[in-house]
Amino acid sequence: LWDRDEPRYAQCSRQMFQSGDWIVPRLYDAPRINKPPLIYWCQAAAMRVFGHEGDAGAFAARFPSSLAMLCTLAILAIVITRHAGAEQAFWTVLVFGSSGLTIMAAKVCLTDSVLLLFTMIAQLCLFAIWRGSRSWGVVTLLAVALGLGGLTKGPFILGVVACTAVALAAFHFLDNFIHRRAARGDAREFEPVMAGANAGAERLGGGSPSSIDSTVRTLSEAPRELSGQGPAPRPFWLSVAQILLGVFIVLAIVVPWILAVHHREPNFLGQMFHEAKDHLEEGKEGHHFPPGYHLVVVWLDFMPWSLLLPMAIGIGIGNWRIPQARFALAAVIGPWVMVEFIGTKLPHYLLPALPPLAFLAAWAIRDCISGKARDMQSRLFLIGAGIWASVVACVGVLPWWMARTFRPQPWGAMIVLTLGALLLAIAVYWLFRERRAGPALATTGLGMLALCAAACTLFLPHAAYLQTSKRVANDLLKAGATHKGEVYMVDYKEPSLAFYQGGTLRERRREFLTPRHRAEWPHWLAVTADAWNEAAPDIRREYREIAREKGWAYSDQARVVEILVVEKIGPVKTASQTAK
Repeated sequence: LWDRDEPRYAQCSRQMFQSGDWIVPRLYDAPRINKPPLIYWCQAAAMRVFGHEGDAGAFAARFPSSLAMLCTLAILAIVITRHAGAEQAFWTVLVFGSSGLTIMAAKVCLTDSVLLLFTMIAQLCLFAIWRGSRSWGVVTLLAVALGLGGLTKGPFILGVVACTAVALAAFHFLDNFIHRRAARGDAREFEPVMAGANAGAERLGGGSPSSIDSTVRTLSEAPRELSGQGPAPRPFWLSVAQILLGVFIVLAIVVPWILAVHHREPNFLGQMFHEAKDHLEEGKEGHHFPPGYHLVVVWLDFMPWSLLLPMAIGIGIGNWRIPQARFALAAVIGPWVMVEFIGTKLPHYLLPALPPLAFLAAWAIRDCISGKARDMQSRLFLIGAGIWASVVACVGVLPWWMARTFRPQPWGAMIVLTLGALLLAIAVYWLFRERRAGPALATTGLGMLALCAAACTLFLPHAAYLQTSKRVANDLLKAGATHKGEVYMVDYKEPSLAFYQGGTLRERRREFLTPRHRAEWPHWLAVTADAWNEAAPDIRREYREIAREKGWAYSDQARVVEILVVEKIGPVKTASQTAK
């Protein structure tokens, strides 16, 4: 389990499964106030099926994320096929499904993948409403998605949908402004916009001239249809009834848990809202960056499709009068602006903007393959492709750089990864130079998926220096350090160690190894060599070393650490004996 958050989620879900308390999420000995309970319910339910210890528990914790991402891709494929055609759906799903951030979200046991599923459903319902559908089914589905999203990550989903709606309203205001200018006789200013709408409708739908003329006639004569207001106004009472139904459904999903957790832990909700407020106003755990952060990291989030980012945004802006392009652009800009002004910034916060961004990138791909756009044949694009190929090649060489410090290494897996990255970089660049955009782009997506599959099956499970917590946990389990209060980890901030050890291990700072804490010293310690060497000699004499593991603490300033497992000398009472 990677980073610090992933094992925290997994451990919290395991404690929920083991205790049977499905109301108050707990991490070790205290309530975990970071998130509402739906993600823990999903992971704990998976643990009931697949197991909750060791690798089986890690697989179970990650299973809901993988399943949710597959559902998201399937929904995108179905909806886009219906509204924009099968080719547009194919490229959208390939681009989004092979993006780096998507693959990461599908393979880690955080909230992002499950939240994205509900967010995507809510956004598609918003699109249907904006295009004129006011059916009770759409309203009900939107409310259900908002309620489940609220149980996953609080009001975040509401912010994403609201910011998309605000962006649509801004476009509607701009559209009305253009029509007012056209009505005053400024036809020459209006003609380029109409020409762009004509070309955009033809590219997206691939329709006949008559359908294109109809689209253009709609754009020029019926701004109500374009803005999504529908062909005719609806009775006021019906809209109010649907809004009340939506609010009722959201409350019916969220309120029962709120009442139950308030009854069990009266301070839980207040602490959770205070935690959310801190995330909004300041960076938690050192993740504070100024606005513009996501504008930079999106180039990594969207790999290997970063080359298409300028074209994707250009397609959205150039065809903003086409409903599908307008909504996709709003669904990118709205959430992006929102996350830029959140105090805590992490790369995966931008995940809700990636599906509409992939839709626009797919549009650009179709234009280039069909020859209607020549962006991929420009000298500037080829220079960008060369830089992209160099980055991919360098990533493939990275494991060899780590080999300077750590032994042994999975040499066979490293060779496969390096050769695969080099072949992918060379093949994609050569195909672009040969002006074979279709094969180049297909190779990009499929090559990314193949490299990630090789990394996750051949390299990462066998890179011992990245499995430090699992190795230390195995040493503790062999020694019998499984009871609460019998083992602490000191100066090693990896919750994954606690998860693989069984969840009874607790964290302590370096100051724990001082005489004033002598009465608290447990039977076993998992401590960094630096902290152990700084401890007083009389303290070290009370313990004997039984194991030593070296690894890379990637989430703790990326430092190289040695972890000592030490056992107290002489007979000591265990926690179970003390209880008796």
